[in-house]
Amino acid sequence: MLHGWDEVKEYSDNKDAILIRAYSINYTFQGKGIAIKSLSILDSFVKKHFPTKNEMILAVNQSNTIAQHVYLQVGFIDKGIRVMGRNGELFIFHKELV
Repeated sequence: MLHGWDEVKEYSDNKDAILIRAYSINYTFQGKGIAIKSLSILDSFVKKHFPTKNEMILAVNQSNTIAQHVYLQVGFIDKGIRVMGRNGELFIFHKELV
């Protein structure tokens, strides 16, 4: 799911950011490179369909180190922003759209 400002403002002051929420890969297909491929093409999708957006943001559970690794691998940056979620601490990752 992609969200605009009403959801972004929980994590960033950038009104031109878009929030990725509820991103997941079915358990039986994990470990096959699907996440890396789909996140790699997400940049062009967002730029095409949301041309005014200049950044993607997502929140990942502190305990989900595998997802953190994938997000960092495709260019997201951990700027050290942390918030509390329903299930504990969330790391807020950012990726500039160029």
